[in-house]
Amino acid sequence: MKKLNTKAGFTLAELLIVVAIIAVLVAVAIPIFSAQLEKSREETDIANMRSAKAGAIALLLSGKKLDGTNKIDASYKVYFDAGSGELVDAKPSRGYGKGTAMDGKTEDFVTTSKKNDTTTIYSRTTSTVDQVIEVSFAESSTDGTYITMTWVEKAGSATPATPAPGDGD
Repeated sequence: MKKLNTKAGFTLAELLIVVAIIAVLVAVAIPIFSAQLEKSREETDIANMRSAKAGAIALLLSGKKLDGTNKIDASYKVYFDAGSGELVDAKPSRGYGKGTAMDGKTEDFVTTSKKNDTTTIYSRTTSTVDQVIEVSFAESSTDGTYITMTWVEKAGSATPATPAPGDGD
């Protein structure tokens, strides 16, 4: 009786080559995935700023504060609540900023509207993680009312202490 020499399975060398190829593909894919994830976080922040801007312009055009009383003055501040997509008087306790500024680049997102002569700047050099958008109004005797949007700490969070000169040297 003749015995057939059948080879079942893969050799150790073949398995090691496959594992090495997969490891190289993963090593290449992780930085690309991380960069795209950060980009999507920054784009989320930009979309929230656009929504806050639209709400602020609508509020300004209505001529009244959120409660329907008084005219908007230079001391008036409101906050954008990303959960509801509306401007609110009280600072939200839940932050929604996503950008981490991991890349350290100095890119800015800028939009300019010729119709109402407004400019919006979003800087990617600052972390916005868990922060909220504060909208403030300022009046100019020559140019009308300015709308300023700033990322600030959410309600209930402590502002990081700035070390005094000479500390930690």
